[in-house]
Amino acid sequence: MAIAAGHRFPINFDELFPQGFFVLKVERAQEFSEGKSPRPAVDKLSGTPFRPAVFVGLKVSPYVRDGWVNHTIWAEEMLSPQDVAKVRRGGGKVDGSAGAPSAAA
Repeated sequence: MAIAAGHRFPINFDELFPQGFFVLKVERAQEFSEGKSPRPAVDKLSGTPFRPAVFVGLKVSPYVRDGWVNHTIWAEEMLSPQDVAKVRRGGGKVDGSAGAPSAAA
């Protein structure tokens, strides 16, 4: 049975990124303090330029190109783990689809 071209399969964040996902900005943010020169910003929680991220509403679309199976990953939204935890503590849902992430630290 064939799969229709462009079909997107829902996938859970933890299945796709079991070790978590971190974003490093292409352009580093700068912190400005009064009377001081700007300095590179760092993540307040980890102390590194790496920022943890959680994707909501993930879907994977496989395709074949030049005899190789490839895939494209689609996400409805990118949140910080703290934002995901806040929504869940408040009793709300981050996303009703199968791609909703578990509370990641």
